[in-house]
Amino acid sequence: MTGQEELLLLRALVEKQKEELAAKDEIIAKQNIRIENMVQALLQARKKLFGSSTETTKNLDGQLSLFETAQELAKELFGEQQKITVPSHTRKARQPGVRQEMLAGLPKEIEEYIIGPDESCFKCGGDLMVIGKRIVRTEVTYEPPKLKVKQIVQQIAKCTQCGKEGSDNPKDHFQKAAVPVPVLAHSIATPSLAAQVMYQKFAMGMPFARQGRDKGTLPLSHSVKDDEAERCSRK
Repeated sequence: MTGQEELLLLRALVEKQKEELAAKDEIIAKQNIRIENMVQALLQARKKLFGSSTETTKNLDGQLSLFETAQELAKELFGEQQKITVPSHTRKARQPGVRQEMLAGLPKEIEEYIIGPDESCFKCGGDLMVIGKRIVRTEVTYEPPKLKVKQIVQQIAKCTQCGKEGSDNPKDHFQKAAVPVPVLAHSIATPSLAAQVMYQKFAMGMPFARQGRDKGTLPLSHSVKDDEAERCSRK
């Protein structure tokens, strides 16, 4: 290899090292910027965590404040605002007799407390004589629905003439009493029970599973649902 070729090779190596150093300097500069951003974020977080929480700005010596002028201007504007008088409103008192009208359609039950014949005056111990009664208060009680088992019994009669000699019908005839048709065939549901289950399901939005957890209709809501499903499947 001649001297000229060695010189060219050395120059190429120098240029390559310069390019590598420039790339490393660029990477180092980016890393320094990233480190600086992380330091600033850390300082800001420490300031929020351990610094003063108030938003007021401290006034420095020789520095004017722009916020004082704004606050004074706001006070002047607030003072010049006209005072608006809101007229007082009146509310109608509850009319007497509304409660009686609301409770008029409900069955009434009187629960009377009497003074026993053995009671005497608390003051002197003398005998007591009943002189009247007064209504202390009116209450509305709630009784949950009651379920009862009802058995449909059908009476059967036998004709005394059929099956005898000379009768138009040579065979005995048994006649049954007319029985109303059930709501669902082969079901224990009655119109009132089916209506209650349908009301709870479609009007009140209560699923059959929730109705089944009710102690009052535990076996019956499922029975109505199953009977209805079986009737629809038969169709």
